[in-house]
Amino acid sequence: SDATHSMAKKCLTCGAEEVTDSLDKKLLQCSRCHKAKYCSVDCQKQDWKRHKDECGALKDAKLMQQVQKGAAQIDPDDMALVVRSPRITITRCRDPDGSVYTQRKVGDLRGMDSACWCTDVGTSPESMVAVFAFDPSHLDHVPKPADEFEMNSHKKQWEELPSEVISAFGVQLSIRVCDRLGALGLMFAEKPSDPPAPLSSAHGTDLRVTHFFLEGADARGLALPPPMPRGRFANKNPPNSAMAIFCGVGDCMAACAGSLSDLPRVTMGALRAAPFAPSSNASAGADDTTPMIAIALLVEKCNSVETPEQFEHAVTRGLLHGMHAEQKPEQAVSPYAEIAAREGFRKLLETTGTAEVPVVGLAHVPEPAA
Repeated sequence: SDATHSMAKKCLTCGAEEVTDSLDKKLLQCSRCHKAKYCSVDCQKQDWKRHKDECGALKDAKLMQQVQKGAAQIDPDDMALVVRSPRITITRCRDPDGSVYTQRKVGDLRGMDSACWCTDVGTSPESMVAVFAFDPSHLDHVPKPADEFEMNSHKKQWEELPSEVISAFGVQLSIRVCDRLGALGLMFAEKPSDPPAPLSSAHGTDLRVTHFFLEGADARGLALPPPMPRGRFANKNPPNSAMAIFCGVGDCMAACAGSLSDLPRVTMGALRAAPFAPSSNASAGADDTTPMIAIALLVEKCNSVETPEQFEHAVTRGLLHGMHAEQKPEQAVSPYAEIAAREGFRKLLETTGTAEVPVVGLAHVPEPAA
C-alpha cells in the first residue's frame, strides 16, 4: 500500500528521508513489525504510543501470512497452526527466550454456540485453592521496563520472577510477576510436559483461574484487583478471571493485577497461621512482620479438550469473556468474585471443600544489585 511504502522511506516521527547509499542516513527498523522506520531511538520512542496498535496489527498480519503460505523462513519447530476455520484462526509461536504464546485472529463468530462464562465462575465440580506470596521488595532487584516502548519490545530486557510450581489437575503452573510501569504484571505459565507436546497440539486441560489479594490483620479478607494505573480499567476493577487450554507446550496466560502501590499487604505471621501452610520458599528470609503480597487463586478445571473443534470452542468462549469485559467494564468482575470479596477467604474454602491451603513462594529470590 501507499502507506506502507511511505512508512519504509522516511522517519515516521520527523519525516527524515532515508538515503540508501549512506550509512549515516540509513533508517532504523522497528524490530517487531519490520515496517516502521526511524532516524533515531528517540524518534522511535516518541512515536510508540501512536504506532503500538499499528505495529501489533502489522506483526499479526505478517505471521498469519507466513502460516497460511507455509513460509520456508519460519522454523516449523517455532510456529504452528492449531485451528483454522471461518470463525477463528489460532496459531502458536515460540519466542527466542523459549516462551510460548497463542495468537488468535477472529473471523465470523455469528452462529457460534457459545457464551461468556462470567456466571460459571465458582461452579466447577473440580476446583482447588492455592496462595502465592512474595516480598514485593524483591521486584526492585531485577531489571524492569523503563517505558511502554521497552515494555512491549520484542527483545525483552526485563525480568519476571517465577513462583514455585503448583500442580493443578495435571497441569504444572508457575505464577510469574514483574513490575510493569507501576502495575503488577501477572502471568500463569505452564511448565512444558517432558517431552514437550508439539506446538500444534489441541489436546489439553481447560483451566479457569480467578485471583484475589489477601488482606486484613489475619489475612482472611479478599480484595479484588485495584484499578489499573492506565487504560480502560483506570477507574474500575479489572477482570480477575482468565481461562486457557494448557496442552503441555509451555503456554502462558496473562491476568490483570492492578497498581502495585494499591495492592494490599499481609504479614508473614498471618500467613503462617491456619489454614495456610507456607512452603519453605514462601517463608525464606521473612520474619513475622514482613509485608507480603499474597495472591489467592481459585483454579477450576472446566473441561478436558481432545479435538481441534473443542479447542476452538473453548478459546472462543475466552474471547467472548474478554470482549464482554471490554464492552462493559462495569461487569468485568464475575458475580462469584464480587460475593467472595465480600465474604472473605472462607468463601474459597467452602467452594473447594479445602481444609488446608498451600502457600508457595518465589522459585528463587533475586540478589540485590551490587
